[in-house]
Amino acid sequence: MLGKDGYDDVYMDGDYDDDRYDSDDDYAAGVDDAIDDDDEDW
Repeated sequence: MLGKDGYDDVYMDGDYDDDRYDSDDDYAAGVDDAIDDDDEDW
């Protein structure tokens, strides 16, 4: 799964690494996916 680290950080921990988000496209994609999924749950 692409972006698994970023996805897990947001979905499980409720936070993510800003510096890594800015420098790692795969991580950023995971963060964005988790935020999108979280929005759909409401």
